[in-house]
Amino acid sequence: MTFPIILGIAILTALIFWFIGYYYLLKHLTDVEDAWELIHRQFERRKIMVKELEGVMEPYASITYETKEKLEEKTNVMTSPFEPRNERMEANDELALVLRDILESAEDQPQITALESYQEIKKDLEDSAKRISFARKVYNRSVTKYNRIIQVYPTKFVSSLHNFKKRESIDTLIT
Repeated sequence: MTFPIILGIAILTALIFWFIGYYYLLKHLTDVEDAWELIHRQFERRKIMVKELEGVMEPYASITYETKEKLEEKTNVMTSPFEPRNERMEANDELALVLRDILESAEDQPQITALESYQEIKKDLEDSAKRISFARKVYNRSVTKYNRIIQVYPTKFVSSLHNFKKRESIDTLIT
């Protein structure tokens, strides 16, 4: 009579651990995906701002064809859901370098810097860069927590059963 009770308690305990572990894994995986969504939204916003910057500068300063192509390429990679996340972040970092060069060249032209729309776009680009930097930190912190959780018991057992995979953090190219 006591063996079935002990067996029932052991099965119930295992099911509770499985349920809690699965819930915990899903919660942290959701945190990782939510943190990435913050970054992705800023990428989309930044792509729009790049087009606006091109439009503002077009009448006053010529952006070379090569620079326009770089801007297009980097913004497309950055916002593509088919590219790996590290490559998307790398494209953002490379875009930041191109934008820095464009903004520095615009500073030499008072007719551009006097435009309110230029100042607004410049401010928005700087704000976007800060938001991406913050979101990158949040993402990396979430990935670190998630990766730690899938490697400790009892969640390690649940993660291997349900095929939860390790996630990669995002490297920083520009500080």
